[in-house]
Amino acid sequence: MTGIKLIVDYSRPRQEKIAAVEYAYVEGSVVENAIYFPPPRGEGKKEVYVEFFRFPRGSESGEEVVKELDKRGYLTATIDELLVLGQKDPLDDDFYCNVVALGSPAACPDGKLLVPYICGNRQERKLALCSFTCEWASHFIFLVLHK
Repeated sequence: MTGIKLIVDYSRPRQEKIAAVEYAYVEGSVVENAIYFPPPRGEGKKEVYVEFFRFPRGSESGEEVVKELDKRGYLTATIDELLVLGQKDPLDDDFYCNVVALGSPAACPDGKLLVPYICGNRQERKLALCSFTCEWASHFIFLVLHK
């Protein structure tokens, strides 16, 4: 397999996965469970290979990105894969630069969908949320898995 190998424990609580990394900032809604993320992709520990996918032109909505990734044979990563990626040492300065997990759209009380992303650099990482329906600029990188 190609990509970055991750061992994801889908049974481990997400709060523990967040606590395993010293984030400089974590969006309050994530840690307070103020929004509902979909259930994990599986149970127990699984080996997965993730890749970074970038749309050079940007400006696709979340739905358009998911459709395009599906056509190319990819699954969008979930918050669980993103949180395990956050525990890895960066490969380069861009490793944590706006990496998005579109596979975990979280429902807010007002009906908005938010997706988690990691941003930052080697010294400082942040876990934040962004609107699923926004138009994604070319500096966002989507975390994906092969189908």
